[in-house]
Amino acid sequence: MAGKLYNQYFIRGPKPGETNEFVKRYTAMLDDDVIKGSFFFNATFLQPKYSIYINGAHTHPYSEVLFFHGADPENPDELGWEIDLYMGPEFEMHTVTKTSVIYVPPRLVHCPIITRMKRPAFHIYCMTGPVNVRDDFEGIIKQEGAFERKYDKYFISGPKPGETRGEYKKYTTYIDDDVIKGSFHFASAFVRNDNPLPEQNPHTHPYGTVLGFFGSNADNQFELGAEIELRMGQKLEKHTFDRSTTVYIPPGLEHCLTKCKVNRPFIFVECSNGPRLVQNEIKS
Repeated sequence: MAGKLYNQYFIRGPKPGETNEFVKRYTAMLDDDVIKGSFFFNATFLQPKYSIYINGAHTHPYSEVLFFHGADPENPDELGWEIDLYMGPEFEMHTVTKTSVIYVPPRLVHCPIITRMKRPAFHIYCMTGPVNVRDDFEGIIKQEGAFERKYDKYFISGPKPGETRGEYKKYTTYIDDDVIKGSFHFASAFVRNDNPLPEQNPHTHPYGTVLGFFGSNADNQFELGAEIELRMGQKLEKHTFDRSTTVYIPPGLEHCLTKCKVNRPFIFVECSNGPRLVQNEIKS
């Protein structure tokens, strides 16, 4: 892809200059420092020997999504972990065992995350702000007594309720402002020969959008197992890749997917910092 105008939007691996040994394993790290105007989006394959940090209770000033996806294409809903995630000042515990997306509203206290991992799984965390801003929670966390469960609605598995669009019926997760008021759009699917990504006509989005293509082999996280062709810009500049890749699409940039050859199932993610996915077709 040397010399092409839109190379900068194709992201693979950790942030340039990253020194943290755990973070250096990341499949993709994207924020406003990497691409000016982007929102924060991090992705990584986790294994029992490479689990996630156990953070203390904290908040963010932006909406956040935590995403946990199983790596078995034959059982995409099975996470292969047990995850305890604590939400709110009540310290309400939620145990996640299925492929799930968890929406965390701005300033809602959450964590720690405690994992009991049985096999590798894929993890993304992203937020609508330009960089990861975290504030340690300094209030009093209620840990005694019985409380009304308030945060179940933020834990989502499966396609959008009432979904009628063909390929979206097979999505493993889907949230937007229709599903959770205030959420941004985030969706995922296991792409395989019997559930391919359809070719598209050129179109734009009014919001910044991330497309993620992630291989399902935890021992070689950059092996996508597919060949993808994306076209970018008014001249439909061609970009072809066969490695795990995150693509940032700025607002209003014309683009389309024109090829998806699947040799091995992979995880596809689409994320927009708008309330829902809005696609404006380009009229020829």
